[in-house]
Amino acid sequence: FVGADVRGSAQAIYIAPLDAYQFFLTSYANASGEQLKLKIFDSSTGMVQDLNEVMYFSADLHQGSIEAPVPFTMGATSTSEAATAQVFEIQPNPFRSETMLRFVVPQPQDVQVTITSAGGRKVASMRTAAHEGLNVMVWRGQSDDGERLSPGVYFIYLQTETGSVVKKVVLQ
Repeated sequence: FVGADVRGSAQAIYIAPLDAYQFFLTSYANASGEQLKLKIFDSSTGMVQDLNEVMYFSADLHQGSIEAPVPFTMGATSTSEAATAQVFEIQPNPFRSETMLRFVVPQPQDVQVTITSAGGRKVASMRTAAHEGLNVMVWRGQSDDGERLSPGVYFIYLQTETGSVVKKVVLQ
């Protein structure tokens, strides 16, 4: 969507070798850089739900594949999940040597960060005791055994007591 205008739609397609449903979406816009808000429609209930991610239109841009899809997450179902999803930032992105993961939690708690390759293979994980408010973790583009990872797209999952959120990051 751009505002209330539908700019593309797709139905879920079952991919048997992956035992998963995927969407193959073509979208359009009036200008490069136009923000596209993603939603999911459940035809059995008539419900429309926002997805957490947004995209920016770029002509002829191709993202994802059957083997390495671009993941999307459902909109928050509670206020605490919404707060978690809205305060998880990765900067810089893309990055070369290190990137900072910034997130806010409402109370002290243990949080888990899991990093996967675009293909879904877990490459690194970090656990920390977060304090109330803003927390910062650094990731240096390395696997759990300290080896430098190959340039590419990775997904960073932040799991807190109030929910989880995933962000895409590019290692150059």
